[in-house]
Amino acid sequence: MNTLKALLSTVFVLSIAFSALAQPGQQAINIYRVEVKTKKKIAKGTFQKNNATHLFIETNKGTYVPIPVKDVKWLKIKANPASKTLHVPRYDEDKNGDGMISQNETMTDKPGLGEQLAIGALSVGAQIGYHALSNKFKNQRVFKLNYKPQVYAANIKEISRYAVYYQATPQFQLESMEGLKTQP
Repeated sequence: MNTLKALLSTVFVLSIAFSALAQPGQQAINIYRVEVKTKKKIAKGTFQKNNATHLFIETNKGTYVPIPVKDVKWLKIKANPASKTLHVPRYDEDKNGDGMISQNETMTDKPGLGEQLAIGALSVGAQIGYHALSNKFKNQRVFKLNYKPQVYAANIKEISRYAVYYQATPQFQLESMEGLKTQP
């Protein structure tokens, strides 16, 4: 019991320390692992980007593999257990809520100690919940394309949300803000 308390305390302190490392001018990007079944093999790696004709994944060896959509039977998207987020520079924020981003609207506020503690506590809770449920729900999402580019075209917006490059765009940020506005 004491070992568990010590472990949880250590995780809590480390979470606070790591959350403090994320600079206010940065955003977190979720990194997703993918498995792509093609006519020849199953390709595995990090989902980097996609376009109308190809999926691009980075293998564990660091090489980028373009995969034609017409060769894809299915695409499995999984949360990456090794590194869940990547911190990148954030685009300007819409602070006045009018849907437009002007030149003078940038994030300059630094979070205080209370905010950092709250972020740390929430991240520990999220990590515990993630690890408790990760074995039950291994695949985040499965897309069965069955070698049909038209099925991919119908799902391209949904698939793109998991790509690293798309998450770094202002379009993704605006969609995320709109989603938060519509939730009760």
